[in-house]
Amino acid sequence: MELLLALIYVAFCIAIFKIFRIPVNQWSLSTAVLGGIIGISLTLLVMNYNHPFSTNARIYFATSPVLPGVKGRVVEVKVLRTANTLLDAAAITAVRQWQYRPLILNGLPEPFVLTVVLTFDLREDS
Repeated sequence: MELLLALIYVAFCIAIFKIFRIPVNQWSLSTAVLGGIIGISLTLLVMNYNHPFSTNARIYFATSPVLPGVKGRVVEVKVLRTANTLLDAAAITAVRQWQYRPLILNGLPEPFVLTVVLTFDLREDS
């Protein structure tokens, strides 16, 4: 998503520079880069803060530490925090199907622990 926003901003800047014949120098480029960093950062902050929701939606979160084995398969799943115990089995089943690239340290694969947050969105279809 960030890459897409950055590419759109670059295309927009190129178009503006060409249409208005703005001279390309260190000041115009640095101003455009600074404006892009600020604009994309604010856009991402707003997008992360304002999650879309509907009035019928009920959202549950389950936080689970995941221990993938050396081959990248999930070995152990525990639910740390849950909003609804009925969704724990679904969360564990979903996470056990995931597969990761092994962590390589000094040329050898190592197991690692990963904590994930799962979001369940239960909406009434009407």
